[in-house]
Amino acid sequence: MWTKSFFGNRRRLCMNNFGIAADVQNLELRTLPAGTVTAIISGTGTKERLTITGDNANNEIVLAVRPTGLFLKADDSDTVIKFGKQTSAPGGELKLKDSTTLPQNLSINMKNGDDNVEIAVGDHFDEISESTGKLPDFITATAVSATIGSTVSVTMGNGDDVFDFAVGPAASLVIGGAVSVDLGSGDDMYAAGATEAIFQTLFSTSIGQEIGGEKRLTMQGAVSVQGGSGYDLLLMASAVCGGAVTLNSGSQDNIIDVANLQVTGKLTINGSSGSDIVVLRQTVVGGATLINTGAGDDVLAIKAVSLSKGSSINLGAGDDVLSLGESDITGSITIDGSSGHDNLAVFSAITTNTFAKKLRFEETTLSADSLGDVIVSQISSMLNG
Repeated sequence: MWTKSFFGNRRRLCMNNFGIAADVQNLELRTLPAGTVTAIISGTGTKERLTITGDNANNEIVLAVRPTGLFLKADDSDTVIKFGKQTSAPGGELKLKDSTTLPQNLSINMKNGDDNVEIAVGDHFDEISESTGKLPDFITATAVSATIGSTVSVTMGNGDDVFDFAVGPAASLVIGGAVSVDLGSGDDMYAAGATEAIFQTLFSTSIGQEIGGEKRLTMQGAVSVQGGSGYDLLLMASAVCGGAVTLNSGSQDNIIDVANLQVTGKLTINGSSGSDIVVLRQTVVGGATLINTGAGDDVLAIKAVSLSKGSSINLGAGDDVLSLGESDITGSITIDGSSGHDNLAVFSAITTNTFAKKLRFEETTLSADSLGDVIVSQISSMLNG
């Protein structure tokens, strides 16, 4: 399971790589007592629902799909799992179903506290090297396919939380309906995709680094992720999305990284009032791409992306950087640096006459040699100028 300290370390690493001195909070567990997480399966057929409810304590759980069935596991030494008349030992697990087909609908409400929830299909990493970023070995590569026929609704509540969908190297997960995730207030993390792609993206040393992995997570309905007040890290890597995707970050300095995605509908990314880093790479979007980084000194990097007609980019108030490179623009798009001293860097593969409007950029660099070099040089100029 991903840990809060893991994501806190990744946040600081990413900020340091950009040379940005920010008061980035550490996503560490608070010293609150662990509690009880209750699972209930109700209804039948298309109305069947698995409801998982936490309390106001710190809880870490894994909803694990294995070849032998569906399990709810406490991933710390204190949390207790309840299901029907069964109660696990602290840190134990209970089997919820013999099948790898989950109930049609999944609802999770963890209430308040610092919570960590993972929907895990297949195998996990044996070890995660937080200090070196070395990609670890998997324990095994067990083939398992899981489905959730309809909707997924997640409310993490207030606190420093982590929620993720992680699909192992020989596994697959198909979600037939809409996915809605509300992270609540606090310093939060959302991740979804192939497990190794998530790991590669977290430890990516360059915005131009390609993210591999099969797209083993399929979300056929709309996807909506909502941050709250706090520092958020929103990540999607190696997944297929059949509907619209909306990512809204929190009110502090945030990181949004979208890599190796196939989106049929519209892609909307909204920053907030902090200094945000937004990365969009190796992604095909069927509908319009709408990005608004909000107020603050923001960095937006786009590489190897298909942008459709009607797409728009607004960097909001602040001294911002937009690097746009090696992308396929099928129709005219609008980009706006908004107020502040803003820099636009464009690769030779894209010319400025592709834009319907290019508004309020104080500096423009064309035919840059590398995305990483442009980002570093422009940020250095922005911070030291």
